[in-house]
Amino acid sequence: MAVEANTVELSGFSWLEAVLFPSTSEHLGIFYLTWIGLFLFVHLVWDAKSAETPGFHLRRLESKFSVLFSAATFSSSFIVILSVPFAPVRLLLADTSLPLVLSGFSGLLLSIPALCPYEIRKQFREEVSKDDTAKGGGG
Repeated sequence: MAVEANTVELSGFSWLEAVLFPSTSEHLGIFYLTWIGLFLFVHLVWDAKSAETPGFHLRRLESKFSVLFSAATFSSSFIVILSVPFAPVRLLLADTSLPLVLSGFSGLLLSIPALCPYEIRKQFREEVSKDDTAKGGGG
């Protein structure tokens, strides 16, 4: 293992290159495992530290499958966005660059809310309901 400027060489490839700019199937595997793992880690730490969510129980583990799906969606969208600027992929994409970038950004935006371990819409509805009650009761 040789240490270079901010990268670590392992078995002939750079881990940082694999995580940010995958170019082989091995890199792609490392890319997905790293980004999915990071996404799940952020969600689970947020969930554990949040007062808005109940404590851990195996029965609620099933609810984390949607987070896993969102993590995979995030990673796939991220790879689409990263791949567009690179010449070999750009040649393959030809006229589909704009739709791929749009779907990549859409996937990122749709999957990021899954990091939050509690239902924000429910809290928003409760706040709106309190505001409506307060306005109606005072007039």
